[in-house]
Amino acid sequence: MQVPIGATAMPFDDRKEHTDGRKTLFHTAVYLLPPEDLRAAMTALTARPELAEQTPKEHAPAAVGLLQDAADRRAISLKL
Repeated sequence: MQVPIGATAMPFDDRKEHTDGRKTLFHTAVYLLPPEDLRAAMTALTARPELAEQTPKEHAPAAVGLLQDAADRRAISLKL
């Protein structure tokens, strides 16, 4: 299976800082979820005003929840 160029270009720029499994979850989500689900999660994340002043590391748990919800709707496990 080939992943289209740009499908992995989601704005999770601070993935390198996460050492508690979120990095793996983000990478797994990018490879397993369709691009439209990833875009929807990012749109929902950026639409939350309470996250605007937080760093990417601080709003990572919200991103995890959105990605997990998208995976659950498709019966996809993001756990390795």
